[in-house]
Amino acid sequence: MTGRSQNSHIRKYLVVYVSLLIYVSLVFYFLFQGGKTSFMVLAMATVLGAYWIAGLFGGIRKAEGTHQFGGERVAPIQAGSHIPVTLQLHMPGWMPIPYIEVRDELYRFDSLIHVQETIVFLDQKRTATLKYHTPILERGCYQFVRTTCTTRDLFGLFRYRGHFKNGQMLYVLPQMIPIQNWKHVSKYKGSLDPEAFFTKHRRESTVVDGIRDYVHGDRLSRIHWNATARSGSLKSKQFEPEGAPMLAIVLDLSQGSYPTAASFELAVSIAASLMRYARRMKRRVVIAGVGDELKLWSAEAVRHETTGLREWLSSVQPAALPASGEDHEAAWLRAWQKHPELRRGGTIAWISGSLTVEQEQRLSHLSKLNWNGSFIAASQYASQDARRLSSKLSRYDYCYIPIERLDQLPERLEGNTA
Repeated sequence: MTGRSQNSHIRKYLVVYVSLLIYVSLVFYFLFQGGKTSFMVLAMATVLGAYWIAGLFGGIRKAEGTHQFGGERVAPIQAGSHIPVTLQLHMPGWMPIPYIEVRDELYRFDSLIHVQETIVFLDQKRTATLKYHTPILERGCYQFVRTTCTTRDLFGLFRYRGHFKNGQMLYVLPQMIPIQNWKHVSKYKGSLDPEAFFTKHRRESTVVDGIRDYVHGDRLSRIHWNATARSGSLKSKQFEPEGAPMLAIVLDLSQGSYPTAASFELAVSIAASLMRYARRMKRRVVIAGVGDELKLWSAEAVRHETTGLREWLSSVQPAALPASGEDHEAAWLRAWQKHPELRRGGTIAWISGSLTVEQEQRLSHLSKLNWNGSFIAASQYASQDARRLSSKLSRYDYCYIPIERLDQLPERLEGNTA
């Protein structure tokens, strides 16, 4: 690759030197010979030189472009799908450009994964449109770091190159699977049928759960004045009913908990699928990542599925824990106890790649804080320690759910472990 680059540079400079030599020769020919012929030849050479120099400092050197993902309808993108990409090119200036070789580079986590190369032609407005589909994308953060445009002059002697950068990020969510029923959510103490949470006869908490149309008899304090002003009709605040336990979906971010990268991707997909199920059932749910520190997404952020939460689900990666394991455990546990949404306990779904002694101790600590629920092992490999420790989980009112593939999740959550 280095040899080709050197040969290309040598050829480029050789053409430049030969062109300069010819032009200098024409200048001397005009000075010493004179006449109309020498003048016309020098004039044509000057025009050509001006054209080549103008192409060197303008034209394609100032190429501009924008990317559009997903066509006209912008929707969250899940892993395992092809993404249509539309590249709009614009070449400012007036220099004639016969064609453009476009090289579009797509990066995932700063690693080049796809290169799209094609030839386009400019229209009368000096614009061009390039449409293509990406390969199947995995979960992650994607960016078109650099788009290179290359062309030649009308005589094919000189090669011009320009490029532009696009700072737009494309976040691909983890793969998700629809869940019909989660048996263990309604099994544990304090849990009720989600449909029973929202009956009009049930007492309500002070937690705002949304906005609804005004009903005759609503108190003045319930009216949402901002929504009323925007819609032009009376709107009332809807509060979450009492008795609904908090649901916490915890993703273990310890690198040592996952035997393979595929097991961590499976764990993230499980967490995202559980989040979608909880939102559909109108459950108060928080998303937490436990690694070097506690990363928590509030129930409000999960309910609206904010951009920050989507970006986190798309880009989160496991990390190696520091050597001071005891200090780390105490740090995330203190943060958990201090958070106002986690103080009262509730139902938890702890997702990890394997069940170890450290994981069993974590669940023991949470059990003392009135948390119980499920431990979901996202891995194809179940160690002997995991089988032995899974029997201890019943002491803390936890159940052990092994998941080897994402399509097993709905059946296992319904209690079918076959």
